Amino acid sequence: MTASVDMPQKRKRKVPDYLIYETLNGKPLYYKGYKDVIRKKKKPEEIMGSSSLQAAIVSLIHVYLSVHLSDDYLVVTNEAGLHIDVGDNLANDIAVYWQDDIGTLNDNYFSTSPHVVIEVDIKADMADYATDEEYIIEKTQKMLDFGTQKIVWVLTKNQKIVVAEKLNPTWLITNWQQDIVIDENCILNLNELVKKKRLTAFLSK
Repeated sequence: MTASVDMPQKRKRKVPDYLIYETLNGKPLYYKGYKDVIRKKKKPEEIMGSSSLQAAIVSLIHVYLSVHLSDDYLVVTNEAGLHIDVGDNLANDIAVYWQDDIGTLNDNYFSTSPHVVIEVDIKADMADYATDEEYIIEKTQKMLDFGTQKIVWVLTKNQKIVVAEKLNPTWLITNWQQDIVIDENCILNLNELVKKKRLTAFLSK
């Protein structure tokens, strides 16, 4: 008679909270590359920072908006935290707030909806999503439902822009040459910004 032996289950490693990029619809989304940190192949700071390309684009847009938007707005960056609800804590590359909506600034995440959000690429691990587009749609809709009027995604790999507006059911997918209306007095043309800073060779494929 042969006795059966129960083999021990392989213990799943717990992911530290500091590797969570954001939580969306109750799901923790980890920084892209977090598995390499768990396996001791990389240090946390190696995956948490932006790439040079992402950092350059975010900086260009942030400076442009800060100069061209009126003082009625506050333009924030540095993955500004946005608390929507329990299980929904998002990170925004650039968020444009009405000054009157902000309230008191403190150590907590923003809890009022930004007027406009601009995201540059995806920094979260996409293990829970079939495609990058699925994540973009889910996060964008969450912010629209919260009250954000416009979300702009800048995608560097294919140099495309996605624009979603709360009052427009049709989302726009276009290229960097397209003028994007941020405010009636502020028109963003990413291609012109890149050319002005002589980054076209850096961005060429």
